[in-house]
Amino acid sequence: MSSNKARVLCLCIIFAFFSTVAQIAYCQDIVNSQFVVKAGSYSEVEFRVSILNKGELNGSFQSTDSIEVYVLDENGYQIFKQGKSAFALYNSGKTTHGKIKINLNKEARYRIIFDNRHAFLKDRTVLANIVLN
Repeated sequence: MSSNKARVLCLCIIFAFFSTVAQIAYCQDIVNSQFVVKAGSYSEVEFRVSILNKGELNGSFQSTDSIEVYVLDENGYQIFKQGKSAFALYNSGKTTHGKIKINLNKEARYRIIFDNRHAFLKDRTVLANIVLN
């Protein structure tokens, strides 16, 4: 094998290796836990998407009773905090379980909201496993 072909082959192998490592390195757990959302309130998980970790938000959640789950950008979150209806990148509606699969290709701060404001008496236990990859 000529030295030029060997160099090209070596560069291809190195590129393939680092491409694989980069894909693995940017799989980020956003939430992977069980938690309680108090009656009449909500819980939020904040995360950032940068140029290095743009990708797909993917996962699932389940709750002991109906809950609403949203994925909001910063503008949507500010509107949501005021008690107003905001544009959501994801909106589960009232449900006991769901799957999230959305592309987040914009560098920004996002929040996943687990909303139990509609329940005045009953807390919800939520199990969520959501990653950005």
